[in-house]
Order: sequence, then structure tokens, then C-alpha cells
Amino acid sequence: MTAALAQATSSRPAETTAVRATAGGAAIALGAATAIVARQAGLVGRPARWLSPTTWGIAGYLAFNTVGNLASSSGVERWAFGPVTAIASALAAFVALRTRCEAST
Repeated sequence: MTAALAQATSSRPAETTAVRATAGGAAIALGAATAIVARQAGLVGRPARWLSPTTWGIAGYLAFNTVGNLASSSGVERWAFGPVTAIASALAAFVALRTRCEAST
């Protein structure tokens, strides 16, 4: 039993490093998504043509993420992250739709 415990604890640093690396990558991706949506909304810089489909893609990804969060067995993911990603998805879709409508008028 001690050998199994030693083996389990020796594998944790590698798992911790992988989780931290994944979380860091997710933070960078979410930061980039935030910058793209903010630029599309006209809050930062000028909107560009490629931002509209990218903003729709971000809204879709966040909607897909919401479904995963709501289906999770984790209470934190379901009750905290689920509504947050749903709101973020709706806001990204609103920006994409609003800027598309403004461009056509």
C-alpha cells in the first residue's frame, strides 16, 4: 500500500504542471477572445472585416462551453461557470449581430 501511495503522489507534480499549463493556455485564449470581441464592438481600435466571423465563432464556442458546464457533475461548473459562459456567449453574439446590422445600414 505504501508503494501505491508513493507512486500516486509522485505522479501528481506532472499532473499539476499539465493542469497549470492548460489553465495558462485557456487564459491566453480567453484574453485573445476578449480583445477580439472588444475590437469588434469598437471599444479598442477599429473593427476589421475578419472580426465578424471570428466573433460569431467565439459566441458559438462559448455556447458550446455553456452546455458542457451545465452538464457537469461539478456544482461550481454548473452553477457558477454555466451562467457566466451563457452571458458571455449572449454578449458576444449581441456584438456580432449589432456590428453586422450597423455595417449594413
